[in-house]
Amino acid sequence: KVKIDYGSFKSHIKIKIINIVSGLIVVSAVLIPLSKTFLPFFRNYNEIRMYNTPFYQFYAVYRYYVRFVKAKPEFKTIANDAYRENNHTKKLLVLVVGETARAANYSLGGYTKNDTNFYTKKDNVVFFDNFSSCGTATAVSLPCMFSISKRRDYSSSEFQENAMDILYKTGVDAAWFDNNSGGCKGVCDRL
Repeated sequence: KVKIDYGSFKSHIKIKIINIVSGLIVVSAVLIPLSKTFLPFFRNYNEIRMYNTPFYQFYAVYRYYVRFVKAKPEFKTIANDAYRENNHTKKLLVLVVGETARAANYSLGGYTKNDTNFYTKKDNVVFFDNFSSCGTATAVSLPCMFSISKRRDYSSSEFQENAMDILYKTGVDAAWFDNNSGGCKGVCDRL
């Protein structure tokens, strides 16, 4: 009969911590040099996080807590005095919100070739050159763009009306059309 020495509880914890730290070092060493490839992949296919055991279970518990348990602040209405002048002329505004692009690589921003797309060849296109994105993910930058907050003050946990709410409140017929990003990220929820 051979007696097996399982070690102490302290040694088990020490080994587990060493394994976790070693694993994180190896994963970091692989992912950091390839981050330009992995970040867009995980952003576009975020459902892959559901297959990551055991971390997804922790994430699911956290999301449940945030959604159903954590007290939410009271929803703030803003610009209650906003109104629209009724001059009986109908106007149409089409606002196209697209992905972030580096201005230096865009023909309207100084790129030497005018090959970005058909619309940059038009004379009446307005280019705003002094703008910065609120984030690199649509889920962050889109709500921030329509928020009253400035970039440095914006928080994704804001519970207040946005520009779409104010337009709708003043009687503007507003509609949101989406092509492929998975919705308006909360911007058009109250239309």
